[in-house]
Amino acid sequence: MNCLIVFAHPAPDSLCARLAGVVRDTLLDHGHTVVFDDLYANDFDPVMTTQERRKYYDNDVFPQSLDSFARRLEQSEALILVFPTWWFGFPAILKGWFDRIWVPGVAFDRKDEGHLRNLRRTLIVTTLNSSFWLERLLIGQPIRHTVKRVCLTRGAPKAKFKMMPLYQAQAVTQTRLLKFEKALRNELSGWEK
Repeated sequence: MNCLIVFAHPAPDSLCARLAGVVRDTLLDHGHTVVFDDLYANDFDPVMTTQERRKYYDNDVFPQSLDSFARRLEQSEALILVFPTWWFGFPAILKGWFDRIWVPGVAFDRKDEGHLRNLRRTLIVTTLNSSFWLERLLIGQPIRHTVKRVCLTRGAPKAKFKMMPLYQAQAVTQTRLLKFEKALRNELSGWEK
């Protein structure tokens, strides 16, 4: 399966980077093709320009500088997003990736018909410093709802979705981290090629 990992953390030695490495290595070990988009290392500009916004619904107008990001998304059969949850949302660079790449003509069209027909799976791997109870029950899982109910519904409605949050990551013990990594490997090991 063609897998696109979109990684969004500024520190290459972060817990998220470690988890992204587990994802990449597990997929490669199971014979998948992997493209690794490190948004920070690739100097991805998350800011939508005035011109882009004015041309947002013109499906044939897309900045050439973003074309490679869009083509990788279009060719993907699996999308794995690895990032920290900050203030119960995406890091700005990842939000900008959605704003600038998940657009009409790439992910969907004006009739909300999904263009990402190849996309069969989407997995979110995220770290949070909050607890399960705070994020799920009090705040209401805004990232899950945005990706599953908005992005995938418009772009790839048939894609399977899973979210694997590592709660209270700031105080994660080695035992809990290894257990999370094992669960992550088990999830990815079950993916068909």
